[in-house]
Amino acid sequence: MPELADLTKDEYMLAARRVSLTPPAPELRLAALLYGIAPEKISECAARLKFSRVSRKFIETAGRNALRPLPMNRYEMRKMLGELGEEMLSGLIELRNADVKAMCHLVIQQGDCVSIKQLQVNGEDVFSVGVTRKKTGVCLNALLDAVMAGRVANEKDALLEMARAEFAET
Repeated sequence: MPELADLTKDEYMLAARRVSLTPPAPELRLAALLYGIAPEKISECAARLKFSRVSRKFIETAGRNALRPLPMNRYEMRKMLGELGEEMLSGLIELRNADVKAMCHLVIQQGDCVSIKQLQVNGEDVFSVGVTRKKTGVCLNALLDAVMAGRVANEKDALLEMARAEFAET
């Protein structure tokens, strides 16, 4: 499938996991595989694979709405149900649930840093580069956030440099 050629390894793993977590309806599984890909590529793929017109419409609509926020109250639910219909909205909810579960599995499987305990530095380390004991907790939380956001690697030298630059008393 050429539509998947530009995916990174992580994106491909996420797509594969998403498909495995989606109910076994062919159009829902294809929508899960192509979830987040450009809508025009989704249309081309569904047509090339000879899905019916109804299934193609479902797959294309799922692609166009992949990143759209799901309803959070009755008013939003009514509006989205009126716009998309029960089957399409149910499909989007299934896809979103599969996407969230797949991302959770990927983060766990790859051992991403998700807590201060997983940082490659501790309170004593940041204290040793000039961070006061009073600021240690704030510093460690900021380092964790930076690691989780991908702004700094979870490596001792990089973390200590950030702690020194942003939190050390001069």
